[in-house]
Amino acid sequence: MRWITPAPGEGFVEYRERGRAWERTPAVYRPSPGIGGSVHTAELRNLRPGTEYEYRVLVHSDGREFTSQVFATRTAPAADSDRFTCAFFCDTGVMGRPGGQADGVLPVLQELRQARPLLLLGGGDYAYCDKDPRFKTIATGIDAWFRQIEPLACEIPLMAQYGNHEVDLVERFSDWEPRFAHPAGGQGRCYSFRIGCAHFAAFYAPVKTVDPQDVAWLDADLAAARADGARWLIVFQHQPIFAHGRSHPANPDIRRQLVPVIERHKVDLHLSGHDQNFERTFPLRSAFDAPVIASQDARTTPAGIGTIYAKISPSGKRSDIGGDFSHYTCPQQDFIAVRDDGAHHYAMIAVDARSLEVAVHAVSENGQPSRVIDRFTILRD
Repeated sequence: MRWITPAPGEGFVEYRERGRAWERTPAVYRPSPGIGGSVHTAELRNLRPGTEYEYRVLVHSDGREFTSQVFATRTAPAADSDRFTCAFFCDTGVMGRPGGQADGVLPVLQELRQARPLLLLGGGDYAYCDKDPRFKTIATGIDAWFRQIEPLACEIPLMAQYGNHEVDLVERFSDWEPRFAHPAGGQGRCYSFRIGCAHFAAFYAPVKTVDPQDVAWLDADLAAARADGARWLIVFQHQPIFAHGRSHPANPDIRRQLVPVIERHKVDLHLSGHDQNFERTFPLRSAFDAPVIASQDARTTPAGIGTIYAKISPSGKRSDIGGDFSHYTCPQQDFIAVRDDGAHHYAMIAVDARSLEVAVHAVSENGQPSRVIDRFTILRD
């Protein structure tokens, strides 16, 4: 667990199951990369699975004690057969941006909070500090993004990966990395985790090249997950494998580097963003060269016959290129099952031992509820 305070001080987390006595765990702290203050990190151990906990954070500073409000969150399920949901989102921006380019942020975050998945998967490109004239420093823009995500992330764990705007465009990895808490992984940038029967790999692909060491990490990580009995493999990153919009078309070099690894381990679902529209493939084989469609059923497919690639973007901010969504530059290819370039998007993913169900929501900026524009299920015997 990680949080930021405006002043240094000794921090703690108090937590409990509902109706029970508070337990306390100390935190360690270090200087914040923002405007002063400290980043506090605490690790809670021996929590009961599948349980709702209340928690609050405390800081002792200058002889006074500061206590947060009480929040509630849930732990991961106990058994592989237990069902849970997660959500994928990316390319957000900070609400209230001049020009209205981030007008989709608030409705997306509101819907995610109402849906209350077990966890959030972040695909990168969060604050866009270089393009938002309100922020005179990187730190103020990043702090603004965390303030807007706080009502969601204080209840639902956020497992974030990085986009090009976090590492290559004014902002840097060193500005963001201290603010996120996630497991150790490849060179401190890739990481993975297991929930129930599903293994998630967060792959570091913010720009148009990927590090061979990170590719080797992914290869070893997926092999270990399969050997450990993971029924589902899900990889998420920023740069897409397939993208045909005018803003950020996919780089074939990334496809040639990653897809052989993805196919070797029969990854079930690959999630990405970056190009501000939505495109989802049929299950594919040989996708690094000439994609072979393993099934043309757009709704249901058996596991193991091919990988489905879903580029789900944006989740709040239209592209800086033209100030609009990233409209397609070519007709829909035969290996693309569904696409949409006229709305903001996020995905809800329901997981159990037998199925992986994905629903992609299209969100408008006019205050109307979202509509599900794509729904598909991967089934495993």
